[in-house]
Amino acid sequence: MATFKLGDQVPQRGNIFSKAVGAAMLRAVGWRVVGDFPNVPKAVMVVVPHTSNFDAYIALAATWAIGLDITMMVKHTVFVWPFGGLLRGLGFAPVNREDAKNLVGVSARKFRESDKLIMGIAPEGTRHSAKQWKSGFMRIALEAGVPVIMTGFDYRKKEVIFLGRFDPSGDIEGDIPKIIALFKEVYPRIPERLSEPLKEIQQR
Repeated sequence: MATFKLGDQVPQRGNIFSKAVGAAMLRAVGWRVVGDFPNVPKAVMVVVPHTSNFDAYIALAATWAIGLDITMMVKHTVFVWPFGGLLRGLGFAPVNREDAKNLVGVSARKFRESDKLIMGIAPEGTRHSAKQWKSGFMRIALEAGVPVIMTGFDYRKKEVIFLGRFDPSGDIEGDIPKIIALFKEVYPRIPERLSEPLKEIQQR
């Protein structure tokens, strides 16, 4: 983990202590971070697959270990006392999935108002075998004019994998399948909960 370096444009947080804690959390479960994180100041980061609450542990450990400053969007219903303040302090932000149109506008505005911002989203939208991916992440990226960074949680290899950047073309229906295809060999913790699009490409 000590050799993993973020580029100078990427928003960063933490110190030697927090990075050591994150690295220790990863070692405790036998995980590591691999790949190259694009050197960009702003991006929507999709995190796939999402089939277990344990994914949150991996996300927190990995971001601490590499010193990445990320705002991770999660269901607003988990922001209840006394955990709301703690979650915000850890970089999580509430999102109401029933108000997708407003979410896109608010998120795009956050990008415009920020010098640096990495916004993490789980496009499957649920831990329970979604029929399709939510398109909000792509709409946010398009409206904000930022790239999409693909991040996989591979439970077979126990790796957090950065798969590079994707620049939206404006054709949302055409772009999302291209992104999904990049996760063909990224395997979930609970296979039966995998979203239908990922099940399809992994069974080919």
